Amino acid sequence: MNFLQARVEHTGGVSHVVFGTTGQRLYSASSAKRFCEWDAVSGKLLRQMTGGKAGVSRLAVDAAGDLVLAAHSRIRVLDLASGKKTKRLTGHPATIDCLVVTPDSKCVVTGAADRFLNFWTLSTEDGDDGSSPVCGLAVDGQAVACSTAVAPSDVGYFVLAVVDNGAVDVWHVDSDAKGTQRCLCMSANLVVWCK
Repeated sequence: MNFLQARVEHTGGVSHVVFGTTGQRLYSASSAKRFCEWDAVSGKLLRQMTGGKAGVSRLAVDAAGDLVLAAHSRIRVLDLASGKKTKRLTGHPATIDCLVVTPDSKCVVTGAADRFLNFWTLSTEDGDDGSSPVCGLAVDGQAVACSTAVAPSDVGYFVLAVVDNGAVDVWHVDSDAKGTQRCLCMSANLVVWCK
């Protein structure tokens, strides 16, 4: 990538970068209202997409490579083929510090200074307008990084949060026969049911 060009395209300092699922695309965000999509091989700027009025603090791409998510205190879900917004998720009162799509691409997990990891549905067919998360998990501090991974035997997935006090919180998320997600906190044996 031509880093000199990247610096010219962003009016503010770069706040986050993430590769697309194939490694052919790179997405960069800044305090500007738009974020950039780059050809990761040639370094060529392909397009800019609208992220939000307050800029973009975090980016994520779903496992299929169909969606890109741009977050500040709200999350804009954009279709990568068209570049158009498909959904807006609201609910964090502060800047989002961590943003990750679950391995099954059904949900997005966010964390901010409000001491919660919020789960949001990515589906546009379920009637969910994104005005509130489907589930919130209390974190012992501010989540500064989060990640997800498929669980062994392909039974659900794990959510990991690194907290500003040095702790690492881990949850196992699976579904019952009706598709209701259940989150088990690995350190406290606390079960949380999500809608």
